Amino acid sequence: MAGWMAGWHFWIAGRKMETTTPRTNATPQSLDKGSITPPVAKQAITSDTFTELVQKSAGAVVNISTEVPKTNKTRSLGSGFIIAPNGSIITNNHVLEGVDKITIRLSGGREFQGAIERREPQTNLALIRILTPPSDLPFLKLGNSAAVRAGDWVLAMGNPFGLGHTVSLGIISATGGVIGAGPYDSFLQTDASINPGNSGGPLLNLLGEVVGINTPIVASGQGTGFAVPSNMVRPMIDPR
Repeated sequence: MAGWMAGWHFWIAGRKMETTTPRTNATPQSLDKGSITPPVAKQAITSDTFTELVQKSAGAVVNISTEVPKTNKTRSLGSGFIIAPNGSIITNNHVLEGVDKITIRLSGGREFQGAIERREPQTNLALIRILTPPSDLPFLKLGNSAAVRAGDWVLAMGNPFGLGHTVSLGIISATGGVIGAGPYDSFLQTDASINPGNSGGPLLNLLGEVVGINTPIVASGQGTGFAVPSNMVRPMIDPR
């Protein structure tokens, strides 16, 4: 009995040590009954966790306005995020439908002209760039959307209507969501509010990594938002 108890206490000590190890992208091990693993990152969540995450990430979230002169300069407003210091920006493809001019507004109010690099209607993703990027651009890193699990905390960010940043907090409700959007129909579902104008903004995990790209909500759904998995962005950045 004493030997069995010693082995049990050693196992418990090992489990406690494991909870301080940073999460990797490896497939999570099965949990023993009654144990709890914090979502996304093995770190304590405090009242400052989300405030610090917003402050760290907001500078890379941009407002995108477009003009179509052929239709009396109809303007469309959406969001996007800077993915590299060279001014590359990810947004939704539908934000750029038929546009003639793209204006990118940074969080501090600076405006730059943009150009389309690549569009993918199948995934509703687009890659644009700032034509004359400044040298001090902040940018966000892509996370591994394949490692996202139902229950993980996420923040949906955007810069809608040129009115400044909006942030909403929620969890991943489901992965692999199908909403009839085409051959790449495999969305992350979240209960974080995705407000009008937030199309193309980032869905962030607690490490500040982009795990999804916000896309328009289902009109008939209440508290239901969707995001394109971040792993679908990688071929656009490096198509090799």
